[in-house]
Amino acid sequence: SLDFYKWLWNIISITNKSADHETFETACNGNEFVGFVISTNEGYVCYFVENTYYRQIMREYNATRPCVAIITFDNSDDFSNESDEIYSEVSLNVQSFLQRWANEYNALFKIIGNNRYMIIFKETDVDKLVEQKFPILQEIHGIKAGQHTATVSIGLCRGINSLKDSETNARKALDMALGRGGDQVAIISNNIYEFFGGTSATSEKVSKVRMRVIANAIKRTINDCDKVFVMGHRFSDLDCIGAAIGMQSVTCNIHLHNQPGSLRCGCRAL
Repeated sequence: SLDFYKWLWNIISITNKSADHETFETACNGNEFVGFVISTNEGYVCYFVENTYYRQIMREYNATRPCVAIITFDNSDDFSNESDEIYSEVSLNVQSFLQRWANEYNALFKIIGNNRYMIIFKETDVDKLVEQKFPILQEIHGIKAGQHTATVSIGLCRGINSLKDSETNARKALDMALGRGGDQVAIISNNIYEFFGGTSATSEKVSKVRMRVIANAIKRTINDCDKVFVMGHRFSDLDCIGAAIGMQSVTCNIHLHNQPGSLRCGCRAL
């Protein structure tokens, strides 16, 4: 058939570019193969091993890997000033929305704390959610009481086989989402973050305890370094410049605290 000749021509092109004993992958008529190239005095010899079954298993494994999502009703404090009935109703509505959302994907839903939930999706489900840009955020906005609109923050981890490690990274992603103001989804994959949402004008909610933990972590990191470079992002704006000045001041104060006799911290602009 014409498809076979196209496939054969593609193999010839690959062979001409391949080194001796190099492998490549190809497919023909719905079957998948691993090809091996051996050079001879008169040309090249290609032989193929069909691995359709194993490739299918690999795809199914990757598609069904668990992805842990940790979710919090991040502005529940805004409703605490309302009556107990209204607060309970709003919290119950948020929980019902999230439970229905999990049921749509046949995912595991679990309450793990006060206004905190965990959902375990499959990798293919997360692909759909990313493509849809997590409409659950807008659906939660439909829950209102008085002048307040409910919002949730979601930390989601993907690409990790271990459920324990996935949950740990999901919590880190949730902290990142809350640190950016909440009402958004933070996905962590291979230590790279991706964000969705964050369109509402909710205020950032960082407790004094968490702020102290973050400050101590920054101090330990600075103390472990002999040099500290404060760098802003590309095309700096006023937020970036202000943050850089603040970090320079923090670094200088830590340096002077560690060396009381020092008259200057040695910080300078590059």
